[in-house]
Amino acid sequence: MTYPATPGYVSGSSTSQAAAHAIIAKVGKLQKLTLDIIDANSPPGVTDERLDLLAGRTSTLRPRRCELTALGLVVDSGLRDRNASGLPAVVWTVLWKRRRYIPRQELNGD
Repeated sequence: MTYPATPGYVSGSSTSQAAAHAIIAKVGKLQKLTLDIIDANSPPGVTDERLDLLAGRTSTLRPRRCELTALGLVVDSGLRDRNASGLPAVVWTVLWKRRRYIPRQELNGD
């Protein structure tokens, strides 16, 4: 099996490959947790940073969100939010709750 059916890893990195193999048994449970959090917060959805915050984890669920995106279950909502560094970040949503984002100026005809 290959990505996204199994966790991905950085080619040539033994530590990345070891981490991917170590998490295989937990991937399904973590993907479900990821999908549940995104679904519960959609619309509008969540950034990767907010996803980890809501789950009380660090850097665990972003790879699961990437897998769910590759599977077509999680999509870019079209929204952007600022992350802790102040940079814009994609707001992810579940496919079945996606809606087109219309900026406030467009709604007001400005």
